[in-house]
Amino acid sequence: MVRRSERNNTWSTQASLTLDPRAFSFYDVGKHSWSAKPGAFSILVGSSSADIGLQGKYLLNPGLETR
Repeated sequence: MVRRSERNNTWSTQASLTLDPRAFSFYDVGKHSWSAKPGAFSILVGSSSADIGLQGKYLLNPGLETR
């Protein structure tokens, strides 16, 4: 969705995406499978790693780990 603000004559865009536990997984060489550990993760959005415009946190709860 794209919106124009009448107040300050700027444009904004809204986007959404779904991140399931697999998005926070890593390959465990010892187990020969993907794993995700519970904990807090930072979500960074920007045009590059040097230009982060938005930041957020995601908490992967226990019991949602991938096997």
